[in-house]
Amino acid sequence: MKKFVNVMFMSILLISLIACSNTSANEVTFEQRINETLKENDAKFDTIIDYDIKDDYIFVVYQEIGTNALFVSVLEENEDELKWIGTQTAQQDITFFGEEGTPIITIIRTEQPAKEVKVLNEQAKMVRYNHQPIEGVTLDITYWVAYSSEVPDSEDAIEVIYE
Repeated sequence: MKKFVNVMFMSILLISLIACSNTSANEVTFEQRINETLKENDAKFDTIIDYDIKDDYIFVVYQEIGTNALFVSVLEENEDELKWIGTQTAQQDITFFGEEGTPIITIIRTEQPAKEVKVLNEQAKMVRYNHQPIEGVTLDITYWVAYSSEVPDSEDAIEVIYE
C-alpha cells in the first residue's frame, strides 16, 4: 500500500511538472513582445536600455546598433497587441517626444554629472547604463527621463542641479 501511494504521489508530481513546463515554454514575455514590435517596425537596436509604462503607452529607450545615440519608441498596448506609434532620436541635450493623446517623454542628457533634474517642477528619473560592446571598450550612458502632459518648452520648464 505504501509503495502504491509513493508511486501515485510521484506520478502526480511528474504530471504537474510537465504541465507547468509546457505552458511556460509557450508564453511570450512582455519584453519579448516589445522586442518583436520594434523589429517589425525596422528598429535596428543593439539593446533596450529602459522602458516605462504610462497609461496604455510604453516608452522604450534603446541604443541603435553602431551608434552612441539614444532612440525612444512609443508603443500603444491594445488588449494583447502592441502597436508602434513612432520613434524619435535623442541626440540633443534635451529631447521631448509624444504623439497627440500620448504622454510627453522628456530626455535630458548633461555634459557634467547632475545631482537632480526637474521637468515642469517634477523630479526626473536618472537612468544609467554601462555597455561593453567589445572587449576593453565600455560605454557609459546616463540620462534623465520625465513624463508630462505638456511639452516643457519654456526656459524655466527644465531645471538641472549639478553636483
